[in-house]
Amino acid sequence: MTKRKVLPIEQLSNESQKLYDILNNEKDFTVVLVATSFLDACLGSILNNKLIDSCVSKELLGTRGILGNFSSRTDLCYALGLIHKLLYKDLRKIAEIRNEFAHYHLELTFESEEIEKKCNELLYVASYKLDSTKESAFAHILHDSRSKFILTTVMITQRLLMKGLSFNRVHKST
Repeated sequence: MTKRKVLPIEQLSNESQKLYDILNNEKDFTVVLVATSFLDACLGSILNNKLIDSCVSKELLGTRGILGNFSSRTDLCYALGLIHKLLYKDLRKIAEIRNEFAHYHLELTFESEEIEKKCNELLYVASYKLDSTKESAFAHILHDSRSKFILTTVMITQRLLMKGLSFNRVHKST
């Protein structure tokens, strides 16, 4: 297995257009796996910048480290106050959706009943309201499960990239 390295947040930011191209043009399975992997890379990059620059940090964030997976990275980012609760809950829901796709014996789509149900539980994007009304600012484009998943992924990605770009790597302590 190739050792996965943590990508710099600047590289992820520069590659975001490639992500959007995939989200808009590929099959559902590819969309879910690539979107979740990109979010995972963003979380890893943020944590990499928060941890001291050391071989211990690299081990923790590595493939076999305790912070080497999407779930533990999501949990730690929330526990450190780097992401708020609604974003955290949607990241956990995205992980569930990814697992449904990855472990189904045939090809799933966003129209599958269980996937639709989980996509309807994504609330981060819906929390953005028009002025002081109760209507979601994005209600007009959240018409199906694929749209909900993609817009949620895009908005969370942008939030994570902005967070990651807002601070620099902590240098090794003496």
